[in-house]
Amino acid sequence: MADVTLVKCPKCQSQYWNDIPDLAKIENTKWRCARCGFTIVIGACAKCKVKKWKMTKGIDPLGGQRPFYRILCLACRRVIGFLIVS
Repeated sequence: MADVTLVKCPKCQSQYWNDIPDLAKIENTKWRCARCGFTIVIGACAKCKVKKWKMTKGIDPLGGQRPFYRILCLACRRVIGFLIVS
């Protein structure tokens, strides 16, 4: 699997997110920045410009220090990640 690119807030450059309302429809899920409250929706992939995403790994119950979501682009296999703050 490829390296994970952490998603940064376009407003404050923070890497920490919260509020995950709907993981079944990952393209419509809204992510809110934990620092400034800016809301984003995953759009097209920056590498291949296709909007086809799949959740590859959610929060591991035995997991590490921070909850982490990995999302895979189905066209180019790029992986993006969201660090979650409770």
